[in-house]
Amino acid sequence: MRILCKRLYSTPIKLNYIKQSSANGLSKSPFVILHGLFGSSRNWNTVSRLLSSKSGEDVYSLDLRNHGKSVPLKQGYPVSWDLMIKDLSQLLTDHSLSNINLIGHSLGGQLAMQSLFSGNTNIIDRTSKLIVVDISPRKLKFVGSSLEILLKALIEIEKEKYVSRLQAVEHLRNYESVGTFNVNF
Repeated sequence: MRILCKRLYSTPIKLNYIKQSSANGLSKSPFVILHGLFGSSRNWNTVSRLLSSKSGEDVYSLDLRNHGKSVPLKQGYPVSWDLMIKDLSQLLTDHSLSNINLIGHSLGGQLAMQSLFSGNTNIIDRTSKLIVVDISPRKLKFVGSSLEILLKALIEIEKEKYVSRLQAVEHLRNYESVGTFNVNF
């Protein structure tokens, strides 16, 4: 049983994606877009359509592991850079993508950089350009961070079962004094 679980946890998953096909069907340098934390491929629909029509290239917007319509993971199922890199590598292989323009936003930007820094030659050899949006190549600290505090505040909102948006906003305003984020509604 232990060996089976270990193999399941280290196996790439099939990522869901939305593909915008080029009008001429002759895509030579497709775009692959990786969304941010809590995002999905749908966040990039408008940009993908525009990018495909203006560039004449296919655009693949991915749902990363445990996001969007990609297979939801059971509690305790690991999510790591290594596993997300394997997922991306598998998708590139499955679709025979090469000479890609890799775009990553926030978490997706971090994943794009980690993929190229990781030494995964499948991704490195298939990537022509890297475009990183809204993140830098540094280690992220989530424990005690603004993100962790915001997530706790949002979970508390759900537990309180507020009936109006105003009640929820007032709840979030309690966290402004911590200096971690601003509530502007």
